[in-house]
Amino acid sequence: MLAARDHRHLVSEGMHSASDEDARFAALCASLVHEISQPMAAIAANAAACRNWLAVERPDHARIATIVDRISASAASVSGIIDALRALLTRQEGARRPAQINDSIGEVRIQLADEIARHGADIVLDLDPAIPPIAFEAVQIRQLLANLIRNGAEAMAGLPGQRRLLIRSSRYREGVKIDVIDQGTKRPDAGRMFDPFYTTKPKGMGIGLALCRLIADAHGGHLWTEPAEPCGTCMSFILPGQRPQAASACNDQG
Repeated sequence: MLAARDHRHLVSEGMHSASDEDARFAALCASLVHEISQPMAAIAANAAACRNWLAVERPDHARIATIVDRISASAASVSGIIDALRALLTRQEGARRPAQINDSIGEVRIQLADEIARHGADIVLDLDPAIPPIAFEAVQIRQLLANLIRNGAEAMAGLPGQRRLLIRSSRYREGVKIDVIDQGTKRPDAGRMFDPFYTTKPKGMGIGLALCRLIADAHGGHLWTEPAEPCGTCMSFILPGQRPQAASACNDQG
């Protein structure tokens, strides 16, 4: 198997000589590898734990059932990621339904709680309860949120003192704006953070943030970064809502 850096180099070289559609396909293939690696690792770890618990003289069936449930959830996550990336590849809107993005933020926070704690960080929520429901593809937006949260936690890893990752939601015109704010150091490479295959991580592929921007763009939104005060980085994205005239037209048709 190619090392991540070698794989990134080969795909990047191919993208320079490929058409835009070929480049998009290459990026999404790399994104698939990147996104399913964590749930697949969770499946392997939980399967090993399940085997260990079955090997004891008196297996704890309740604990084993919990581990099996985790394996099933990870497998479902892989399936959802594949479907979501397929929709991006074919430029389909997928299953976009009106929902509260605050609920998705809460779900991702629970999903990543242990992982973020290992980085020594705390997630703090500042969610506006009055933001409107908007239509979005839930799996894709959860991927976007998870990547931004992981990126923020990793930016603070190893720093002294309390590390806080703030996630804030607010209304933006008819849609919503989400900020993920870390307390890390200023990033001199901010201008390249969203470039496909650009990474400062030894084992990184440089796909996570590029995929985030792709998802935001596919929803008609936008993702950007700016320095936070007094330190750190603020990753922000907006997702548009339904315009009043469009909503009125839908109601007339109903």
